[in-house]
Amino acid sequence: MILSKERPTKKKVIFSAKEAGSAALIAAIAKDMNLTVDSVCFISKVAEPYFENLNMIKYICDDNLIPSDVNFEFILRTVDVVIMGASAGFSIEKQIYNRCINKKIPIYAFIDHYWNLWQRFAAADTAVKWAYLPDRIYVMDKVLRERIITQGAPRSRVKVFNNPLLNLKNTCASNREKKAARKILNIGEKTTVVLFVSEYGFIPSTQWQWDQPPESDITALLLILVRSIEALVSEQKQSVLLLIKKHPSDTHEWAIASQKPFCRVIDACAKDVLFGSVDIAFGLNSMMLLEASKCGVPSYSFHKNGYVRETSLSGLREEVIEIIDESECHEKIIDVIKSRSKDYG
Repeated sequence: MILSKERPTKKKVIFSAKEAGSAALIAAIAKDMNLTVDSVCFISKVAEPYFENLNMIKYICDDNLIPSDVNFEFILRTVDVVIMGASAGFSIEKQIYNRCINKKIPIYAFIDHYWNLWQRFAAADTAVKWAYLPDRIYVMDKVLRERIITQGAPRSRVKVFNNPLLNLKNTCASNREKKAARKILNIGEKTTVVLFVSEYGFIPSTQWQWDQPPESDITALLLILVRSIEALVSEQKQSVLLLIKKHPSDTHEWAIASQKPFCRVIDACAKDVLFGSVDIAFGLNSMMLLEASKCGVPSYSFHKNGYVRETSLSGLREEVIEIIDESECHEKIIDVIKSRSKDYG
């Protein structure tokens, strides 16, 4: 990838990530690089769990600022490259960029999603485009490369990389793995588990022009799932659980979960446990839908009133299927229940 993973490298690297998605990616890249010397990471509290098993010096950056007691200039003396996420708004990645940009140290930024491309490199307070311009910007495919170039990124700086988080075979967890995963989450073997993947809701802005559906779509899909499962539980006496997976930066309280006995909200959860426990997944544009599909979980997206943009995940990746209305959503859940009944009676 960036540095050879076939043999150990003696290069010293600064890693940085603010959001959970970028942290998962940057940590995976760090693991692949087979480093032999202690590198350094500057990460947010949200990003910390992804780096806990990596052999490097870790600095947790409250408020996305480099800790005041860190001698950053001293660290820079032996650094060969900076590898960071690309989070929109005020971020620790941008603070690292500002401190390194004039040091002749290569800065590589990795985008972990399909949307909000130029926004990730805009000035945090004014949205001025390309206020931050790393030496290389890595995106996941050629479509993204052309889009970000159209938005103003220099062609020579944009590269395509193979996302290690998506290098999964399209296979389901074994029955033994599912049983173990469900035991961890205290879920019965015969229960049909529906996963709702929440995501961060940006405030609509003409200045920032966020590439995403409105906040109301997130709530609309959840309510559809609640109505569907409630009917299956009360009328057909089916054992169904709705798992609401919160985004790490999610500010929703999801009060509906405390009102319905078949709902449960979960925060942090190992992905192998989560995907091994669920039978079907719904969401809008979270990359977790794509990861779930790679683990054999049927994954669906729904946008209220047909609100689908060119940046919608279901339009970019065939693994995530767009459903058209509430009735189709209900049918997909029933199909899974019928399939499970063949296995569990």
